[in-house]
Amino acid sequence: MLRMMDDKCDGKILKNEVCGELHIGAKSKPLSLRDACNKIIHAKQLHFDVEVVDRFEVSRNFLNPFVYLYGEKGGAKWKCYIEVLKYIEGGHIALSGPT
Repeated sequence: MLRMMDDKCDGKILKNEVCGELHIGAKSKPLSLRDACNKIIHAKQLHFDVEVVDRFEVSRNFLNPFVYLYGEKGGAKWKCYIEVLKYIEGGHIALSGPT
């Protein structure tokens, strides 16, 4: 939905908000909201950041607010991570419009 709204508004609503990092080969760059939308759409693999905490003989799994995506574009493999809270906040602001 974010990507469609941005397309409809000629790329003006997502601007350059950063919500993660993109790695292509040895190069890395900040991941914008628009790029995050594209990576979500085109990812071949997705991994959640799960933390296992052992306390008092009880093991619990917790989801950390990061998602890792992997894919390929033009023969080049890429990977990125998205900070979920920044993605949600940026998307909310973008869809809410000017205040």
